[in-house]
Amino acid sequence: MKKGIAAALLAGTMLLAGCSGKEAKAAVASCSTEQGVFKMTFEFHAPAEDKPIDQMKLIFDMDMKTMLGDALTGEAMDSALKEIGEEYTSEYAEQLGIPEEDFTLASKDGTITLTANIKDIKAFAEKNQEFGELKDEDMIFSKVKEEIGKEFTCE
Repeated sequence: MKKGIAAALLAGTMLLAGCSGKEAKAAVASCSTEQGVFKMTFEFHAPAEDKPIDQMKLIFDMDMKTMLGDALTGEAMDSALKEIGEEYTSEYAEQLGIPEEDFTLASKDGTITLTANIKDIKAFAEKNQEFGELKDEDMIFSKVKEEIGKEFTCE
């Protein structure tokens, strides 16, 4: 009987303290925009909607097969995609202030995908205000999604 009362008191104390045993659901969003053969996507994560974002990626997809047509195939296409992808990596790294080593390059079926892992989210936001006017206090997941959602379609 004493064990039952102790367990009930412990459970009640945890509920009053806000410890229901359930963790807050992580917040994840993907916001994209397309223009012709180019697609740009922001993916970001936070421990919860009301917490600061802790991970952000910027993904560029470029349909080079549509741009280049059937002029290149096989190894020639693969080589051209690699060269074009490396050029875009350098260009985007410089424009966005993201180190080149934080980019990954992949190509498949004539599409180049560049993924930038944004490690210093605050510095990125300060340098690239065209993606939204975000300050320290605005780096909360819901505010970032709202700001980016002004120019991008978010899921």
